[in-house]
Amino acid sequence: MVCVGAFIVAALLPRAARVAQEPAAGGAPPATRAIPTFESLHVDAAELPNKDWRLAPEPAFASPQPATLLDGSALGAAASAVKRKEVQTIAGPSGTGSILLLEFEPKIPDGVTAILVKHLWDEAGRPTRQRPEVYARSGNLVVVLSFSLTSPIRNWTCDRMRRRFGLRLPFDSEQLRPLLAPVMRQYEAGNAEGGLQLLHAAQEKLAGVSFAAWLEGELCWGKEDWAGTEAAFARALKLDAESDPLPDDDTVRRCVDGRGTALYGLKRWDDAVAKFREAAELAADLGRTKDQAASLYNGACSLALGGKSDDALALLKQALALDDGALKRHAKSDKDFDSLKERPDYKALLE
Repeated sequence: MVCVGAFIVAALLPRAARVAQEPAAGGAPPATRAIPTFESLHVDAAELPNKDWRLAPEPAFASPQPATLLDGSALGAAASAVKRKEVQTIAGPSGTGSILLLEFEPKIPDGVTAILVKHLWDEAGRPTRQRPEVYARSGNLVVVLSFSLTSPIRNWTCDRMRRRFGLRLPFDSEQLRPLLAPVMRQYEAGNAEGGLQLLHAAQEKLAGVSFAAWLEGELCWGKEDWAGTEAAFARALKLDAESDPLPDDDTVRRCVDGRGTALYGLKRWDDAVAKFREAAELAADLGRTKDQAASLYNGACSLALGGKSDDALALLKQALALDDGALKRHAKSDKDFDSLKERPDYKALLE
């Protein structure tokens, strides 16, 4: 087993901007989500919650990156699959930004998500002040929001698309931050038990928050409470699917991979393999090759421990083909593969 390590959750805690005229995020999510379409994702001027906000005709991207998605140059061969594209700009006294909508036909081509991740954020892997864009996918649609990180229009637009359509986008955390910030401090201090106590104390207020469930999974992972880890990540994924989307697709991948780790810890080998395979597929779609390799490797460990030697070797071969050599070095001393170490094909694979 190779442990990727718990993620520093501060990088995911959504940023909240507070300005005098910022409209509050409104109420509970709708009972049924609307189906996102190219037309329904457009913002109507009558929806804008602030009288000083308006729709503007020209693109006003917060960085140069979305413009090369709009003209197709960043998409490469996938640009030929774009059926429709449009930009909506929302302007207000506190800033201006744009929404880029891309509709592909018949589906989003393989590799487009990896292009978005690498093109929008480069090495950062997350929005930055210089490259503040976020994106979401649904069916054959891609939405890129290009507003400054502190823009109230960004917060409102993300909230609208999350609540109405279930898109995975960051959310305005003004109401959640007082509850989650103390948990974060405990996490960063290495006090998983203290963080869990705070989460449980706020359980009623956080019951429907997928991000809080994800954070609970991370804390349970930190104290190797595998049953708690599996239950928390499963709840985060259920909330994501039904009512409260997680902030982005990579958090979903982390939940799935975390469930695999928990099931491994519970010695439920077949269930662990299924989750590690699923996490590897999600990582491949996101262009996260190292994470894909790690998930496949851990799936191979689970297969070996479950007595499925041939399948373990096949999956380990896939993992090592994606890796830079670190996994191969680790495999040579990994006790999970003790049942394979006398096999010539295992020895040959690690030469």
